Amino acid sequence: MSIHSNSARNKKVNQTEIYYADYHSQRIAAVIRDELQKDLKNGRGKVIRRGYSVLYGNSSRLGSVLVETMYLSNRYGEQFLKNKKNQDTIALSLYHSIEKIINLSK
Repeated sequence: MSIHSNSARNKKVNQTEIYYADYHSQRIAAVIRDELQKDLKNGRGKVIRRGYSVLYGNSSRLGSVLVETMYLSNRYGEQFLKNKKNQDTIALSLYHSIEKIINLSK
């Protein structure tokens, strides 16, 4: 899992996005999106297939994903990510996602 908070060309973009490279990783991307949406209560999240280099060549048997927590180029996203409580919520949500993914793989 690669965790990011980047900028977008479109400053209106205000959502969580989880990128995956192969079908095997799509399922875990959906688990992470669902957990983040539930915990952040924002209802905004996408699972997107992309060929980012960070996603390829990963030998993880569970798959690999890139989590774009929110975009800093969006004023709301920047303020949201500066808040310690929100940072903790994201971290805990990702932790719970990992637990679910591990349990699914058993």
